[in-house]
Amino acid sequence: MTVRPTSAAASSWPERAHQAILLGGLLLTGALWSAMWLTHSGHGVGPDLSAAASPSLATAGAAALLWTVMMAAMMTPAALPWLSVAAVMPSAGAQPSGAAGRGAVVGAGGSEGPYLRAGSLLLGYLTVWALFSVLAAAAQLLLLQLTLLEPHSLRLTGRAAGGVILLAGLWELSPIKEACLRYCRSPFGALLAGWTPGRAPGYRIGLRHGLTCVGCCWGLMALAFVVGVVSLGWMAVLTAIVCAEKVMPGGHLLPRLLGVALAGAGVALLASPG
Repeated sequence: MTVRPTSAAASSWPERAHQAILLGGLLLTGALWSAMWLTHSGHGVGPDLSAAASPSLATAGAAALLWTVMMAAMMTPAALPWLSVAAVMPSAGAQPSGAAGRGAVVGAGGSEGPYLRAGSLLLGYLTVWALFSVLAAAAQLLLLQLTLLEPHSLRLTGRAAGGVILLAGLWELSPIKEACLRYCRSPFGALLAGWTPGRAPGYRIGLRHGLTCVGCCWGLMALAFVVGVVSLGWMAVLTAIVCAEKVMPGGHLLPRLLGVALAGAGVALLASPG
């Protein structure tokens, strides 16, 4: 005789998975910020990242590691709503029972369990940000070669900083930013529409979400060169802005205010003498 779980036990399982995944995401975020503190402390990942003369492969690898840890620490909190939604999506073949299940969307979550769904989505998401980190590290080394970055703070100054601030402000006001942010703020609809049968659907959706998230946030991440790549305080501020845009009620309005402020500050810096 097959023993079926009671409706109360069945309904509590997604909630437990939801809570466990959120807790795991928060613990992972804490671990990543601890690793970020280690990599940022005196550029403590091997070779000096501020070396301006002919960067070696080791220096390039150290810069890429710094950026990869930093992007994972800063962007994982913004992915938590997506992970929690992936956890509670119904699995393939699940049949709603009784009135409580009649509104459920059957099969949207695929055959994987909630932890595998959330984990594969996060892996795909962070894969994209790791690739972005490689490009950011290459930009950092190039700016050092051009002597546009201060060697120890890894911070742009003068008109170069003004140009990046203006570009970030204009991107915040762009329709592409608006479209990407709208997608990022709608995890449930995006997951239901994108979760298709096949191998590793969560990883594919994570890749797509990561690409959209880069489109949404690359301008804000470029500001790291303005405030100092190794400044943990400013990285925390940028992380808070990203999360506010993606999660907070009314967060979709924040880019307009931020874009105007950044564009104005950029123009002022570009127009200033010297």
